[in-house]
Amino acid sequence: RNRTIRHNENQIAEFQLKIDRLMPDQQKLERSIDAREVDIKQLRDEMNRVEDAVFKDFCAIIGVPNIRHYEERELRAQQDRARRRMEFENTIHKLDNQLECEKSQDTEGMYTLK
Repeated sequence: RNRTIRHNENQIAEFQLKIDRLMPDQQKLERSIDAREVDIKQLRDEMNRVEDAVFKDFCAIIGVPNIRHYEERELRAQQDRARRRMEFENTIHKLDNQLECEKSQDTEGMYTLK
């Protein structure tokens, strides 16, 4: 039992050394990621400014603050149209099935009356 405890303690010590050796690399990578995120945000902001300048007149005509607002609104509208189209197609399919069922029952009734 003591042997197992010593073995586990040795493994813990080895893992701690590995962690200590890797920590500077992890911190360096985290700083690099943070710097990239700042760069990405700056580029995105600049891209938004350019888009706003390009689409300024269009946005004023349609009454939206910026092109991203318009695109978001249009995307929601498109998704809503797609959802309603699917609901409509499902309703048509259900009605077609009901009609076929009614037709088959009428046909069966004709044979039993004779």
